[in-house]
Amino acid sequence: MAVMDQAARVTAANVRGAMLAWALRCEGEPSAEIKRVYQAFAGLARRHPEQFPDLHFVPRGGVPYSRHLEDILFRMGVWRLLTVGNPEYRYFRVDTTAARRALDSVTAEERATLDALAEELADLLASVAR
Repeated sequence: MAVMDQAARVTAANVRGAMLAWALRCEGEPSAEIKRVYQAFAGLARRHPEQFPDLHFVPRGGVPYSRHLEDILFRMGVWRLLTVGNPEYRYFRVDTTAARRALDSVTAEERATLDALAEELADLLASVAR
């Protein structure tokens, strides 16, 4: 098993935390189209490189792609924080109960940062949805 360096750990924690905090802000079942999640995180990484130092994107089929983001989202699925159980594998769905539990362990300062990133994530997901 590969050891993650500090930049990879920071990136993974912020992607996971922003996604979970976003889910808790949603009304109803929190879900987002997979390609829009990639587009939104590409935007967040451009705006906040210090929060996502190890998140790099390349164009793939008209959508920004990041292997590291794919790995993080896959691990979130393994941990049952999100699912892709829809027939066409087009949407991520976040388990809000698991999200609350996961975010209970972060400090107030970390939570404030994640909430701010989640707000931007929500705006970016909404803007790429148009």
